[in-house]
Amino acid sequence: MFLDLETTGLDPEREEIIEFAAIRVVGGAVAGEFSRLANPGRPLPLAITRLTGLTDGELRRQPPSRVVLEEFLRFVGDDPVVAHNAPFDQGFLQQKSDGGFRNTVIDTLALCRILYPTLEHHSLDAIAAHLGLAATERHRALGDTRLLAALWPRLLARLDELPFEVVASLSAVSGLTAWPARNLFLEAEARRLTGPFDAGPPNYRRLLRDHTAELSQAREARREAEPRDRPPPKRLDVAALKALFAPGGAFARKLPGYESRPQQVRMVELVAQAFNQGQHLLVEAGTGVGKSIAYLVPAIHWARANGEKIVVSTNTKNLQEQLFFKDLPLLAAALEAPLKAALIKGRGNYLCVRKLLYLLEEAERELSEEERVAFLAVLVWAATTETGDVAECTGFLAFRESDLWPKLCAAAEECPGPNCPERRYCFLARARALSMLADIVVANHAVVFADLEADSPVLPPYAHVVFDEAHNLEDAATEFLGVQVDRWEVMRSLRRLVRRERGGAERGLLPSIRYRMKKGRERDLAEREERLDRFITESYGHVAEVERRLDVFLQAVEMAFAAAKRETEAVRYEAATRGPQLWDAIEREKKALVSVLGGLRKRLEQLAEDLEALADRDFPHRAESIYDLRGVAEGLAEIQAALDFLVEAKDEGYVYWIEQIGRRKPMFRVAAAPIRVGPKLKELLYDRKDTIIFTSATLTAARSFEFLKDRIGLAQVDKARLVAEDVGSPFDYDRQMLVLVPNFLPEPGAEDRDFSAQASKLLIEVFRASGGRGLALFTAYSMLNDAYPQLKAALEAEGILVLGQGFDGERRALTAIFKRDTTSVLLGTDSFWEGVDVPGEALSCLVIVKLPFAVHTAPVVQARCEEVEARGLSSFRNYTLPSAVIKFKQGAGRLIRTKTDFGVVVVLDRRVLTRNYGPSFLRSLPTGHRTALNTRHLCDMIRGFLTAHAPAKGAP
Repeated sequence: MFLDLETTGLDPEREEIIEFAAIRVVGGAVAGEFSRLANPGRPLPLAITRLTGLTDGELRRQPPSRVVLEEFLRFVGDDPVVAHNAPFDQGFLQQKSDGGFRNTVIDTLALCRILYPTLEHHSLDAIAAHLGLAATERHRALGDTRLLAALWPRLLARLDELPFEVVASLSAVSGLTAWPARNLFLEAEARRLTGPFDAGPPNYRRLLRDHTAELSQAREARREAEPRDRPPPKRLDVAALKALFAPGGAFARKLPGYESRPQQVRMVELVAQAFNQGQHLLVEAGTGVGKSIAYLVPAIHWARANGEKIVVSTNTKNLQEQLFFKDLPLLAAALEAPLKAALIKGRGNYLCVRKLLYLLEEAERELSEEERVAFLAVLVWAATTETGDVAECTGFLAFRESDLWPKLCAAAEECPGPNCPERRYCFLARARALSMLADIVVANHAVVFADLEADSPVLPPYAHVVFDEAHNLEDAATEFLGVQVDRWEVMRSLRRLVRRERGGAERGLLPSIRYRMKKGRERDLAEREERLDRFITESYGHVAEVERRLDVFLQAVEMAFAAAKRETEAVRYEAATRGPQLWDAIEREKKALVSVLGGLRKRLEQLAEDLEALADRDFPHRAESIYDLRGVAEGLAEIQAALDFLVEAKDEGYVYWIEQIGRRKPMFRVAAAPIRVGPKLKELLYDRKDTIIFTSATLTAARSFEFLKDRIGLAQVDKARLVAEDVGSPFDYDRQMLVLVPNFLPEPGAEDRDFSAQASKLLIEVFRASGGRGLALFTAYSMLNDAYPQLKAALEAEGILVLGQGFDGERRALTAIFKRDTTSVLLGTDSFWEGVDVPGEALSCLVIVKLPFAVHTAPVVQARCEEVEARGLSSFRNYTLPSAVIKFKQGAGRLIRTKTDFGVVVVLDRRVLTRNYGPSFLRSLPTGHRTALNTRHLCDMIRGFLTAHAPAKGAP
């Protein structure tokens, strides 16, 4: 039985079913169909009308939902049910039938994630498009059900196409679950075993890619790269590089749609000169310059001419992948020269083959029911992946099993390195090998910083690095150098050792060791086994004691947080000023917690030593258990060190705080962060590299690089080695962008409630004037939460869809809907201020609700302000203001993404007009502003500008 429902929303307790459809299939043929509309007894949300095409008028003529439900359930009977995203349909049917719907349900969304683990999306639309299935009526229940019925045999066929080793593995792991779809894998395995061929015993390792050749080549390259007397580097021919970008030059001839841009040519010149002269370069390049090409071309030529590697580092993985998969192949083709490039991420992104094979055998003892189901997608993906980068395996990521990936990834503390028995299949080793063989290595800031002091670096030796998205360097360095401890972090290690599930079953490393120890039993090992068994039992007790002591410690932390009696979610503390009574308790409980952590760690180390005395034939996966035990022990040692550091709070270069995470079930975290990252970056990076390029569209504040230089330590670099320039943008902002500031709203601050109420009303009028097509950037969820229901009620009544962060989905999904529905309005907070790229008419009106000043009570902000004041400077002028200006520029930069874009920026915060710091914000924009005297004046200017540009960017 295939079924689908359409509903008024997502919550089965509050929403209603508006359309029911089901198809009964017997012997591969349709034996019956059911399709009914239902009256939900309420108006349809605009988003549902847009999605389904259904209207209130159609539904008012239909019987109530509960009446149709009874008829629907009679048709379905007790047949097994197949649905796409089945928990959604199942939740509604169970809720509306008061638990009467108890059918076995198979979820094709979960199956698609397993069988097609690398597809970007697994929606019914995406799967149908991938398989070439024709859809009739999409987002209507019967049309979707027919599509689902057509999909089903294709999924079964896909299962039969998988290698026998994969099918056998899927069958073995799913057979340990009560998951309704498990029989599909068991039956697929049975078909293979009874087929006309001899499948032979399954050997999953046979499917894995052997990387021996790459590893061997990398070893040779590493030997050749060892320090020796080298000739001076060959300088770049700057004029020849600039000629590539000239009108009629090589790029104009070979790159479709290429246009020569003076700003890009100037950036090429600056980057090439920096390489030639061994300088560090700060270069701001506005949207449209093509900055990635401008730094990649000189980098490629330098790497090839001198045999030196250039590392290109980004803040986001999206840009990292754009450079590797799009920009570098484009340049390789245009330059008509061989180019070796490598993409490398932190080791936690790579699948560990040793762990994979271990969990495949030990899934019964190591994995929970949910983890076993999530593991299935990994088994399909791992058999074909070349990289082992988990970002490819979207099927696994969608299961959101946060506890499973640490058991599968190439974590440093559990890695045997060159001694690993699965070394030839190692994806991390392959990534390192390819980076050793590459000219250009594309990394990210987190990898670069983590490598600076790593015992086993991921990156190859390098003397030149380009930091794109360099305005994020301070934040990235702060995160890397920060320290924190919370319950989840400690429990992850404890749950890795042992956890008890519903029904009393024990899972984890220790139960697995105990099982295998007994499985490999021989008479002469009885005494040694008894000792090991005793150690495991004692370790169970230590795990329980650590958990108990952790809870007592965090209770003391919570009391200190509550005693501060502040409305903030973070409470700062200092060793010299904290209250002795509460902190005596924290210090006492910390010592107790550190002590029991140490006891558990010693037990694990002793257990690992005892396992080393056994022979492999006596104990399956003995070596793996030793690595894993020592890895957990190392993790516990790091937690001990972090606890000591955080509670002692003696390093004056750090700021310390307690923070509350969540409200309904709050968790408390103790954390610390460096007040200044510059000294560390200078020591580990600037003084050790020949050339560093820093680039972004937003490096300057008040048209000066001084703020960034100060924040990331470049102010301490020899001035002769440092060059800075803003090359501008090729866009005609005076023609493409209109900036409006209403001067009639109250100022935010003491009158925030008045401002919030009036801003919400004005937003409605602004987006009416723009015909939707708008993005509103908020600085806090509280104000967005107030504005959302008002805008939704007013605008959706006029056909303008309103999307709210935190209400209608996560960032990627919201952005996709916003791009698709070109009359919609999106309300977003922090994550929408940068990195959102919506060219074209979908974004014609961008509203900055408030100036993005950082929360002054946040511990890191507060400490950095104090540090600036201690240097005799104004913290507002030298920290708070320039930080806000750079974020303001980032936000405004969302509007104009191509030379054909036109749009309006509306700044609702009139402080840009009334305060002496206002010009700093307005001067950061690429065009001048106009003041609106009242709502009508503002909206007339919006309509007039967008109407004037209607041929290029549709009129409202």
